[in-house]
Amino acid sequence: RIQKLEAEKAQLQRGTSDVVMSTLDFVEDPKEEIDKRSIYVGQVDYQAQPQELGQHFAECGTVNRVTIICDADGNPKGFAYIEFSEEHSVPI
Repeated sequence: RIQKLEAEKAQLQRGTSDVVMSTLDFVEDPKEEIDKRSIYVGQVDYQAQPQELGQHFAECGTVNRVTIICDADGNPKGFAYIEFSEEHSVPI
């Protein structure tokens, strides 16, 4: 699990990843807790970078993860999920 997280972190820091495909299988927090502090973002540009979305939503709070959903070929589908550190960052 840690190796997978470290590899994702290194890839993001190098800026070599066009799209981040994250799964919840290695996350310590229960899915319900993650859902409470996550938002869905539609109409995401197909060229958008996870770092760009993270920076844009950083005004709302600390961003833990940006997940751009992709098809089986790795092409972005045009929507993403933003996970924040704190539940209060997500408006009800």
